[in-house]
Amino acid sequence: MKTRYFIIVLGIIIAISVIFALTLKILLDDDPQISFESPFREEYYEIQITGLKDVYSIGEKYSFSVIFSGYGTGCFSYDVTYPINSTDSTTVATERSCISDAPLRDFVWDLKKDEGRSYGHITLDDPGKYTVRVSIDSGQLFDSAVSEFTFLVEESIDNKQKPLPKPETKNIIIISDKIPQRNIVPITITEMTTSIRPIDEVTSWGFSLLNIEMSTLGKYWGNLPDQYMKFEIIDEDGNDLVDESRLPEGGIWYPGDEHLYHLLCENDEKIVGASHHPSPIPIIPSAVIFDSSTNYGIYPDDNGQYKIEYVSLFETVIEFPEHVEIISYDSQLCKLEQSIQDDPNRLYTKGYYTTAIFRLDD
Repeated sequence: MKTRYFIIVLGIIIAISVIFALTLKILLDDDPQISFESPFREEYYEIQITGLKDVYSIGEKYSFSVIFSGYGTGCFSYDVTYPINSTDSTTVATERSCISDAPLRDFVWDLKKDEGRSYGHITLDDPGKYTVRVSIDSGQLFDSAVSEFTFLVEESIDNKQKPLPKPETKNIIIISDKIPQRNIVPITITEMTTSIRPIDEVTSWGFSLLNIEMSTLGKYWGNLPDQYMKFEIIDEDGNDLVDESRLPEGGIWYPGDEHLYHLLCENDEKIVGASHHPSPIPIIPSAVIFDSSTNYGIYPDDNGQYKIEYVSLFETVIEFPEHVEIISYDSQLCKLEQSIQDDPNRLYTKGYYTTAIFRLDD
């Protein structure tokens, strides 16, 4: 008899346990936020940084958010630190408050999903490694939590595949004042080369004014006193750029052959210009190079007028002295009768013909 009663009681206990378990499962499925504190679990927090890529291109905007999870009250302070440029970062400190004596529970707090909060939204213009850091201040109540994410910023694939633009050269003809007691006017011809990145070699072309030949010496042009002569390759601050350690023995020298440039200009006018042999000069790396020479001057004609004719492969400008009467000044782009290629990636098909007539005040 006792055995039968015991079996009945045991069956009732099992049935009640099953019903309780099913009821609890239904409640948890309906409300996943319901959780129960376990006296045997320790408080802990985890941090997940979301939305970042491993690699960004220069100028590409980055942004990210954070997911906090763990077992605890969910009341804590946290810091989010992220880069704003190659040397500086900013930190956003936030305190998440809640009711006092909040119970411990399992939680997931997704800043973007729950609050629409994200960080960054910044473009970085310098290549390198950058790190985002998120930390929770434990207040010595539990172990601190820290998470970091490091990503790279580099040139885009498209930019890597594109060759850098070739250095650009421009000619500047500087007309000085007349030498005292003489009508001769020193002429300085400068080849200004600019490059996106510093270069360690520059081509010296040495284009010359037309009519600089022995038959016109003393009539159209003449030699200058030593104090007016100048040959230099400098940067924009006037520093000498010639790398003497890489010069051949004997210094800078140019092959003796003259190069001619046949242009077909307006009204089918044919103009022939000249330069010395284009020669590479080793230089200390620079992005701006001035290759200047002053080695002759020009005389006026019988009417007191000075005349300049100049042919170059590059855009040309003339800088006049302060006291000058400019009678005419023109620079036209003409077709080269025969194209010129100075390296596999650069072909010249046109040249500039620049002319000026002027008179200088006494």
